[in-house]
Amino acid sequence: MLWRRQIEKAMLFIYERLRDSESQVPWRKLPLRFRYIQALFSARSADRALLEINAIHNALYRAHQEHGLPPDVIQEHWQTVEAFKALLAASNSRRSN
Repeated sequence: MLWRRQIEKAMLFIYERLRDSESQVPWRKLPLRFRYIQALFSARSADRALLEINAIHNALYRAHQEHGLPPDVIQEHWQTVEAFKALLAASNSRRSN
């Protein structure tokens, strides 16, 4: 129970710091957003984690199409997104067995 409350506090702490004044998640806060996804996994909130992963995936795709970020930065973040997708797939596989 204590562990669960700690995870929830961490998620709230991170979430409150993710957005800027326009309710957008700036690129510079992407590492923090990845921490938020880790907290979601820890809290067993796979559905919410998947929403965040897909949002980042789509944003990276747009950044690539519009040349909004340097290619090496996109590649680095893309690898992190793919690692989260693999983690989610493994988690779903374990759950279905």
